[in-house]
Amino acid sequence: MGGISKAGLFAGLIFASSILLSSCVSTNAGRPEQAGQTETTVAFSDNDFRIAAELLVEDFANSTAVRNYRTESEALPCVLVGEIKNRSGAHIDTAKLGRRFQTAIVNNGTMKNVSDSEKKFARLSEDDFSDFIDTEALKDAAQNAGIDFYLQGSVTSSFYLDMIALDAASGSVLWQGQTSLSKPSKK
Repeated sequence: MGGISKAGLFAGLIFASSILLSSCVSTNAGRPEQAGQTETTVAFSDNDFRIAAELLVEDFANSTAVRNYRTESEALPCVLVGEIKNRSGAHIDTAKLGRRFQTAIVNNGTMKNVSDSEKKFARLSEDDFSDFIDTEALKDAAQNAGIDFYLQGSVTSSFYLDMIALDAASGSVLWQGQTSLSKPSKK
């Protein structure tokens, strides 16, 4: 009779199973760099903060607002680095990041960093700046502290550093900049 033997049936099942299982295996194995993406790391060093601060301070120093101020007043503008908020959900030392901005401002040479003793202005104006409200008290505080620009920002959930520069007397936004803190991971 032309029946199928048990050995033949068993061999056929093994062959069919191997084809079925091999079709489920991905050659990509989920590696993003093989799909045209790169993996990034969120382990930030002091050097990463320095690079980000220098990049954004250079951009701000070359902005129209700073150039106009220097042309009109024939002096270097005084910049107060305010709060940098961490909205990323990861531990990021924003106080250290703020100090890197202060260092970058001093080293850039086109602006002056306002000393920590004048940060009383920042505490006085924190609520006003958050809503960008123009008040006489804010203008007086800025003038008394010798502050021309107020730099503040945040680290976003996608690890971008967003910074804005405000006119210290009016609270109006004069410059905005952004850079990524993420970097390719080393394998």
